[in-house]
Amino acid sequence: MTEEFFLTELRDALKGSVDSQTINENVRYYEEYIETEVRKGRSMEEVLESLGNPRLLAKTVIDTSDPQNLRGASYEEWKEEEEKQEEQEEARRERARILTGWKATLALIAIPVVMILFLILVIYLVGSFIIFLGPVFILIVIVWIVFGLWNKN
Repeated sequence: MTEEFFLTELRDALKGSVDSQTINENVRYYEEYIETEVRKGRSMEEVLESLGNPRLLAKTVIDTSDPQNLRGASYEEWKEEEEKQEEQEEARRERARILTGWKATLALIAIPVVMILFLILVIYLVGSFIIFLGPVFILIVIVWIVFGLWNKN
């Protein structure tokens, strides 16, 4: 996740639930927090990971800005849904990581090699077919021509 993505997700999650001033204050706060932590020597990935899901932060901001704002579901239900979405996102990231490093190199080498071997096999089979069945085919053509000419008379 990038800083821009994090802040966009936070802004989008807050839209329609709190006023624009609250949105801008929170986005500015997290933007400054991230920049400060990076200047202290932490990596961007570490800082964003420590902040967690921007939608969960947005829910916290929404709940603290208007205690009456439960929006139909309890916080526990909402948090459970958020955890499920995070698990799905992690599973998606894991699937995306499958072909990296040595696995990707192996795939880049193995796929063309297998394709070349398959092509060689096809050429060999076609060649064998022509060598062994070629005379039979020629015989069939000769018989067809002879009987074709014979029937014309």
